[in-house]
This record gives sequence, structure tokens and C-alpha cells, in this order.
Amino acid sequence: MAVIGYDPESGCLTVCPESAAWATKARLEQSRIITAANASADRTIVRGLRILPPGSVPAPGRDNGAHRPRRRPSGR
Repeated sequence: MAVIGYDPESGCLTVCPESAAWATKARLEQSRIITAANASADRTIVRGLRILPPGSVPAPGRDNGAHRPRRRPSGR
């Protein structure tokens, strides 16, 4: 799951899960995620969670191979 943004005025943390399974897990555990984020900051900064549809934003550091040429087998 990638953190996409944070709105300090509303306290909303926007995340993008990699799959439908992660999206479901995030929805079920919203309060835990918010509690963990606030514990990490040592104060209440996150008051809500916005979960984007899975795959709507590419996860950081992941290459989908679109820019890489396909390899051909060396043997014939």
C-alpha cells in the first residue's frame, strides 16, 4: 500500500492499495492504521483515511515493464 497524500487541514491520509485484497484489509482496519500513524507522529495528525481504488496509482519503486524491451531467448 502506498501513501499518496495527506491533507493537514482535514487530517485525511490518502492511500492506494496494490490489490482488492489490500483495499479490503485497509477498509477493515482503518482505525488501526489511523492509530498507528498517530502513534508514529507522537500526536494526533490523521483523523481519516481515504482509500483509492486498487492500482489507480502505481506503487513507488515498482516497474511494470512497460519501458523495458522484452528479452528474447538466446538459443534457437
